[in-house]
Formats: sequence, C-alpha cells, structure tokens
Amino acid sequence: MSEIFFFDEGAEPRERSAVRMEQVVAQPYPDGQRVRIKVVLTPFFEKPNLVLTITNSTGQQMATADILETMLHVNELTMHLRSAESSGDYALRVDLYYGAEPAQDTRTVEFTTGIPE
Repeated sequence: MSEIFFFDEGAEPRERSAVRMEQVVAQPYPDGQRVRIKVVLTPFFEKPNLVLTITNSTGQQMATADILETMLHVNELTMHLRSAESSGDYALRVDLYYGAEPAQDTRTVEFTTGIPE
C-alpha cells in the first residue's frame, strides 16, 4: 500500500529531528477578542505536536491550545482571548515537540490588538 502525503509536489518529508516551523503568523480580528493563527511546518513523516500560548504584556496567559499529532503542514485556527482588553500588546508562543521530549522548535510572535474608534 502506498503512502499519501499532504505536502507540495517535490517537498521532501523530513525525519522527526529535522522538523521545524517555517512560519508563524498571528493576525488579530477587528473585535480585539479573537486572533487568527497560522503555523506552517516543514514536511514530516511522523506527526508532531504543537502547543500555542498567548500571553499579555504582563505575562498573564490569555489563551492556550494543543494540537496533537497534526496531519497538516499548514495549521490554521482562531484563538479567543480571555477577558481581552479593547487593545493591548500580546505574544504568541508556539512549541513543536514529539511525545514527552522537550520542544525541538519554539517561535514567538508579538502582536497588538485594538478596536478602531
């Protein structure tokens, strides 16, 4: 039985030790309460896990999400901010890991929310 890969033509899947994040984007919605997240991974053989955490400027956790054994190399989701202020500075941290091993790739992206007046 042949394997089916969900990657671009010509993209070589990598061994788990070589899997990395290629792109992380955090795009706040105009309402200041939600954030559109996009995480692009290198092609892979073994399905990795992701932990996404959004913190505010004081380091308080405002949202968290776990993606376990993703099958997609482009992951898109919307995260909702807990008790979001109408505007503020935030940071999205994404950790890529396998099983109980420590994170093998970590990215942090800063963004600002604001409701237009």
